[in-house]
Amino acid sequence: PDTFHEICATVDLLPLQDTSPASPFTSIVFNINVSTLAHRDKNDKSACICITVGNPQGGELRLYEPKLLL
Repeated sequence: PDTFHEICATVDLLPLQDTSPASPFTSIVFNINVSTLAHRDKNDKSACICITVGNPQGGELRLYEPKLLL
């Protein structure tokens, strides 16, 4: 809950935040058929949320720090 409120407070400062499709988040990214090496985004300030849209088949999402394979 604290992270969500921090993000909301940040977005409230941005122009057009009321019409942003990503609101209350500061950005939105669409990755289609993406495969990346394990990495850390060192400039991230708070949470990262991954949402799957559709019914994907095959592939996997690997979260190294919590040792999860989805």
